[in-house]
Amino acid sequence: MQEKTQDINLRTKLRELEIKIMDLSEFLEISRPTLYKMIELYQKRELEKIPSYLIALFDYMQNPYINKNNVIQYIVQNIIRVKNPLDRTQQREMIKNLIFPPNSTKEEFITMVLHTNRFDEILGYLLTCNEILKKDIPTMQERETLTPLENLYRALGKII
Repeated sequence: MQEKTQDINLRTKLRELEIKIMDLSEFLEISRPTLYKMIELYQKRELEKIPSYLIALFDYMQNPYINKNNVIQYIVQNIIRVKNPLDRTQQREMIKNLIFPPNSTKEEFITMVLHTNRFDEILGYLLTCNEILKKDIPTMQERETLTPLENLYRALGKII
């Protein structure tokens, strides 16, 4: 019974992230039945039967603070690039197909993030800010953490 509950949790997580099994299997270049089987094995903790890259992905997806874009970025950086290096045009097309609704700025940004580590610290900061902004009442320290972001928005003539 415990295994079935865990299975539902991973599938529920996929639904929460708005990731369809069909799409995920396509991104990972494995069949849907194989992906279902890998999920089942993962939930049963029969990890020796699962490729290590899928174990790492499933473990990553357990993080409560990630979203669909984080998962897509993880797949592109850690699975697709390693398994099957794509040229920039192919990557851009894949990213374009993953973003809904279409947004050329997000597409360009994700592509840029894939090819440089110049903004890694900023990305970590933005993820932290995103979590703070989800809270109804942030602490004083959390509000101070948001100050640089608020200043950036102000400089752009925007409001958080």
